[in-house]
Formats: sequence, C-alpha cells, structure tokens
Amino acid sequence: MSTARRLLPTTCLFALLVIAPRAGLSAEPAADTPAFRAEDFVESLALNASPFDRYLTDGPWKGAGTKYPPEFFFDLGIRYYRAPFMNDLVSRQQPELVKEWWVKTGARPMLMVGDFHKLNFKGDFAPMFELLKRYDRRTIAELEGQNELNNKFPPQDLNMKYKGLTDEAAGSQYLKDLRDVLQADPFTRGLPVVCFTSIFSDYLLARPCDAFDFANMHSYQGSGVPSSSILMNMTAFNNIYPAGTTIKPFVPTECGYNVEEDRTNRQGYHGSRRAQAYNIPMLYAEYFRHGVRRTYLFALHNADGYGLLESDQETKRPSWYAVQSFVALLADARWDSAACEWKGGRTFEPRALRFRLDGAPETVHTLTLQKENGDWFLLVWNEIENFRNGRNVQNAPVPVRLTFAAGTPVECVEAFAQGELPDDVYANPEDVRKGAFARLAQTPPVRDGRLELQVPSKVLILRLRPTAGPSSESAPAAPLKVEGAATENSAEVTVTLPEAHRAESVLLFRNDMHVATLPPAATVRYEDRSAWIRPGLGYRFAAQTLAADGRLSKRIEGTIVTPDRRPDLVVGTFGPDLPDGAAIKPGDRVRFKGSVKNVGDGATPQPTPPNAGMWNSAITLTFSVDGQVVSWGGDDGQKPLAPGEERFSVATGGPQGHLWTATEGTHILKAHADDINRIRGERDEMNNIALRSLTVGAYPGRLSLESRAAPGHLDLSAEGREDWVQFAGWKDKGVTVRRKGAHRIGPLNQVGQGHIDLTGGSPIGLSWNDGEGVESGTNNHNGLWGNCVGNGFAFTVPADREERVLRVYVAGIEGARCEFSASLSDHSAPAVKDASWNGNRSNAWSPVPAGFSAVYELRYRAAKDGETLRVEWKLAEDPNRFRAQIRLQAATLTK
Repeated sequence: MSTARRLLPTTCLFALLVIAPRAGLSAEPAADTPAFRAEDFVESLALNASPFDRYLTDGPWKGAGTKYPPEFFFDLGIRYYRAPFMNDLVSRQQPELVKEWWVKTGARPMLMVGDFHKLNFKGDFAPMFELLKRYDRRTIAELEGQNELNNKFPPQDLNMKYKGLTDEAAGSQYLKDLRDVLQADPFTRGLPVVCFTSIFSDYLLARPCDAFDFANMHSYQGSGVPSSSILMNMTAFNNIYPAGTTIKPFVPTECGYNVEEDRTNRQGYHGSRRAQAYNIPMLYAEYFRHGVRRTYLFALHNADGYGLLESDQETKRPSWYAVQSFVALLADARWDSAACEWKGGRTFEPRALRFRLDGAPETVHTLTLQKENGDWFLLVWNEIENFRNGRNVQNAPVPVRLTFAAGTPVECVEAFAQGELPDDVYANPEDVRKGAFARLAQTPPVRDGRLELQVPSKVLILRLRPTAGPSSESAPAAPLKVEGAATENSAEVTVTLPEAHRAESVLLFRNDMHVATLPPAATVRYEDRSAWIRPGLGYRFAAQTLAADGRLSKRIEGTIVTPDRRPDLVVGTFGPDLPDGAAIKPGDRVRFKGSVKNVGDGATPQPTPPNAGMWNSAITLTFSVDGQVVSWGGDDGQKPLAPGEERFSVATGGPQGHLWTATEGTHILKAHADDINRIRGERDEMNNIALRSLTVGAYPGRLSLESRAAPGHLDLSAEGREDWVQFAGWKDKGVTVRRKGAHRIGPLNQVGQGHIDLTGGSPIGLSWNDGEGVESGTNNHNGLWGNCVGNGFAFTVPADREERVLRVYVAGIEGARCEFSASLSDHSAPAVKDASWNGNRSNAWSPVPAGFSAVYELRYRAAKDGETLRVEWKLAEDPNRFRAQIRLQAATLTK
C-alpha cells in the first residue's frame, strides 16, 4: 500500500467555487504541507518492551523473559512501552517498578489487560482489578484488549472462547464486557482502551464492535517499504465497525522489521541489520504521516528476529542506536521528576514551513516538525527498499531542490543523517554505532530561497531556522464547516471558508492524514477517490487554513458517511481457453480463462497507486488444478467493478508460467476470485470460488463435477424431477423427507467415526410440495451435522447409460475443511475427489473459523445399465480442534 499523494490540484475557478480533481490522479507536489509540534511526533513513538519480566534459566521455556537491564529500554528516550499484564514471566513487583521508572523517566506502559482471559477466566473481572489497582493510575498510559486472539502458536490457547463464541466474535463480546467494567470503576474510568488484534484476518467475523477508543492493527510490511502495509491493514480492521460508525484513530501495537527469518509466523523472508536501522526511523515517520496516533514498534527483545537487541539481550543492534539518537534529536520537552510532568514544547501553535519540492519522485516524502524555539526540523526521505532478494541495496541519493516561500524564509543551521553501515555491522566495533543520527560535516546552504539536497533511502533531518518572524496580521480564519456526500468508494468534500480568511492554502485531512492542499475560495470542493475509501464507514475529514507566513488555523472536522453498499465477487464462466467441445489430450499445454462478476450492491474500490504492490484493487482470478496453483490473471485494477458488471480475463502468469501441462485422468480445476483478499469487506467472502472437473483422455462412461456457493433458497420439487431428499432424520430422530414415491436416492450411511445429529441451522431455506414424510415445507433449514475428522455421510444413486444430474447441498462451519468424492461402480470414468471448500478464513496454523454453503453438481452415466454412483461427504481437516462441523442438507436428481 502506498501513501496518499500530496496534491496541489489543477483547478477550475468559477466565481467563488473551486473544484479539485480526484485524489490519486497525477498532479504537481503540494507547495504547502502541515506542520506539527516535534513533541507530538515524539509522543507517537512507542515500543514493545518488557523491562521488568523474569528470565527463565531452565525448563521447557528456558531463555524466555528479560535478561537485559531496564536501562536498555529507558535510555532510548521512548516514553511508551507495551507491557504484559499477567503471565508466568511478569514480575510480582511490576507495579512498583513501573512507578519507580516513571518517576525517573516519564515513561509509561500500555498494559495488555485483555489477555487476562487466558487465566481461567470465567467472567469475573475482580481478580484483574485487584492487580490493576496495585498500579499508580498516573503510570498507566492505556489498556489493550486481547493480543492476536486467534494466535495458535504454543503456548497460546488454541482458540479464544467466551460466552459460547469463538475467536473474533468472542473477542468482540469480551471487549464490550471489559470496557463496560473499566468504565464503571472510578479507578479505570477514562483510561483509553485499544482494541484487540486478530492476525491474518479482515475482522468481518468480529463485526459489529466499537467498544474501544483506539483502533489497532499488526501491520507488518514484510520486506516492503514502511508504508506498504498501513492503509491495507487499516481498511481490513475497519470492517469491525457497525455500519455508519466513525473511524477511530489508530494505535498499532505491533509493526517492525525482522533481521532473521520470522519462523513463528512462517514468513519466508528476512532482512538485514543495515536495512532495519535505516527503515525504522522511516517507519515511525510514515505512520505519523498517515495519521497514526501512536506506533508501537516490535520489539526491544529479539522475538522472531525483530529486536533492537540481539538474542543474547546484551548486544545492541544499529537500530537501537538509530532509535535512541532519533528521539534525542527531536524531543522538545523535559521530564520534571519532582513534579512528575513533562515541561516545554507542548503548548505553542506550530507554524508551517512553506516550500516546494522540485525534481522529487513520488517516493520522496517529508514531515515538518517545529520546536518551541521556532526551529523547524524537516525530515526528508526516499521511501524505497533497502533490502531486496536477500541482499542489501545500495540506493543512490535522489537530487531534489527545496524552494522556500517568501513568507517563511530560513537558513539551514544543521543537518543530521545516519552513517553508512556495512553489510557486516559487527566486523568493526565502531560500525554498529553508525546506525545513529549524527551531525553532517557540511550543512547544505540555502541560497536565494533554494536548497539543493541529495535525498537518501533513509531519513535526512534538516534543522531550519526562520530568518523572519510571522507577520503582524492576525492568524488565518478557520473554515466554517466541513461536510459532504459519499458513495461506497468515494467522498465529495465541501469546505466553507469565511469571507475574510487570509488563507493562502487549505489543508485537507482524512482520518488525521493529510490528503490534499487546495487553493482557497468561499467554497472548496474535493473529490476523494482514494482506493482506501470503503463502504459503511464514517470518515473524519478536517480542514485548516494556512497563511502566507505559515501560521495555521484551528482544524475544523466533519464526518462523511459512506453508504453500506458492498461488492460481492463470484466466479462467472471459466475453463480452458479452447473452442467449445475441444478435447484435451495428455501433454497439451492449456491456458485457462474466466470471468468475475460483482453480484453485490456496491462497486469495488478505486484504483490503488502503483506502489501498492500486490495489495491493489485488481479484479483477479487464480486457477488451481488438484489443489496446486498453476496460473493467474486479471485486470490491472484501474477501474472499479460496478454491481452487476462482469469482467473477463485470461491467465497471464503463474509459479512456472501461465500454462498447465495436461496429464491423463480427471482433474479438479478451481477458479478463485480475489484469492488473497485484496477486496476487503465483500458482502460474502466465502463464495469466491467455483470448481469444475477436466477429463483428459477418452472413457466409456462420464463423471463430471461442478461446484459453487449454494443459493439461499431452493425449491426441491422444481429441481428434483426424478427424486429429491431433505436429510433431516438420523436413526430414531427427525424425519428424512423425500419426493413421494421416488426412492431413487439411496439411504444415508455413516463413514468414519464421530457424532451425527440433527440441526435446524442449515444454510438453505428449502421448500417443497410433493413430499413423503412431510407433504410440504417452506423455508425449512433442517439438516444433519457431524464432527471428528474422517466422519461423514455416504449414499448411492442408480447409474445406467442415460445421463443424469445429481446435486448435493453441503456446508461446513467453525473452520471445517471437507472432502467430497464420487465414483461409478463400473469404473467407466475416473472418480472425482475435491477438498476445496474450506470454512477457515485464514491459514491452517492461524485459523479464523467461519463457514460455507456449497452445491456439488455431478453429471454422470455408466457404460452399462444396472450400475450405481456412490457419493461421500466427510470432514477432512479441523484446524480448530473438535469445533469444526460438516453439514449435509439435501440432494436432487434429474435427467
């Protein structure tokens, strides 16, 4: 994901109305950008650290815990640390130690109180409060909900369970209850609550929940640039809100760069100490630019390779020196230990530095900070990769010219940058310290209002001193109001200014992120067509005016709500890119084609910028044969897919090219629309696949398979003209209803071992008017369920030389992966087997339990009369361990 572009839009002026062009279109870089107090930026810097944890010297978890001295954290100057609240490593003296070090340094923890539920929690919050009240309330910065509640890595719980709910749904209910008790108690009332996190998730199963003050995400970007995952993760998390809720500020509690391979999370990439040291200051700056309230970097200790320290907890990496010097350079307040408060740098109104970037590519970004003495600290960096394909990248600096406006003349008094780190940072004892920011020997001069720079792929800091103060005129008048209207993927923003405003520019923000700089007028309009505008959300748009001397008005905010109209992508037609009826022979090289149709009531998102990478808004199809991805295709993501629209594509790439080599037998081809979930927040995320069999070679019989998501309603009498069955009876329970007098679909038998029972919660509403057992039914949801891997159902139907169509309606819940198979008794056509339908919405090792409803359609005939077709449906995998269920609801037979 990329940063939103800073635009100075080309405008058309009609009377007093200014209309700005769409966000995302090419335009010149803005001359005016916002300025922030340096202290506000330093307050946004935080770190995962456990300075008071115990250290285990023996046992199965030997080496866990904290061995480094507390000074290794507190000497960084970071003021916020994410600390565990209660586990086997937390020191019993932690409340007292937290206060002791707060008095010394002003640093405060965010306590992970949400994980209290792991300690045999049965809805009684009293033990939590007993421990929480041992802390001095002044020492607590904020409280966090559950951490990665679907994390299945030892020693984590397999699933979070609460009040009969699992994982994300359980997390939402638990957080609601937790926040209620926190707000009810005077000790904790008013303490900010940061939402829980779920990994590899789009948070749709957590919806609806807004029982928190700050949104959360674990927005690791892998080997990409710092900003590449921010907006994508924000849009995923925002699915949690009830429709129409205003988006809350973000406090991501984990992000960072790993040096060693992250084996725990099965991420097949690693970085380098050099890249980590250069990227972390960029990361902090990018997150602040994107409106993030506070960023908790992961981590001081070397968990999964991300540490500022080596695994020995004694050796400081170059990144430690980078963070320590970065904070020291930008901090503007001092901590008064006697008064226990920060003093200075926090109450003045910052003044914008007006400048233009000439010759800068879109990857060059800036952040303007000001200290109370009036000096600006301008951060400039080229956000490109410092590590690629397993190697450090030696990026050449980019020549850029800064041209300062007459209203804010400056001189450059100092410049700071990190040193040149070698590949082996420990070869020379002094090399590791080159990660720190140091004053450059030569300060680039400002001549005639211009400053020539060579911008590296790391943060360069310029200390700029104003050579003239603000004018004697009053500050610019603030906007009167910010309002607008929206579609599901765009917003039309209107800013109204007073008649006398003294503004040179209007700065526009979306959710605290600067998105545009606009020329002033009585009415200013801006169409925000960012790819990150999504349905059913309230976006906080704010505007402030900027005067010629850089003075800024107060920000005025308004909320614009996007309608809750969502896309729903399904696979249309698909198959080999061959003429109809063409046979596939062994050895043929086959390309696949297909279409994606939007059956939802909203369009897909707007186009993403080029550096969004694979997390773009392309409408894609991925093709797999027998469970292995062979190719993919799709559009370039440059146009939303409207409701009802269908888009066609052919395979253009794949792991080993875009062609499949055919082999003898029957194969299952799966087409998957939006396979990596680029389009977050569809109306239904579990209907994105379709299946069909491909038979290579000649056979006397026929057995072909197709499968798609099942409909919500089904008329059994209309479809099952030869026979139909509702599987709603088992042993002495319930009633198996079938077409009167037909009895073509054989009796149901159990395969494997496990429990089978009745359910009234099957997904399809069934209707019929010619039943035996129950004469008629309307919107009936009865069916059967079973659990335990290997457990399932089997039945047979007649097979002869006449072709028939059998449809079987199945489902799975709680993360079930199921297997369907069918075979002819005379083996006149190859058997078919498929395990594509999967109720797990994430990885097998980090399951997010959900469900699906599908129909399998079999077209079959035997080589001779008197044969049968046997069908099996069983549970193949249960990543949530004893929670998954298969379901069987109905079958229809017709010629």
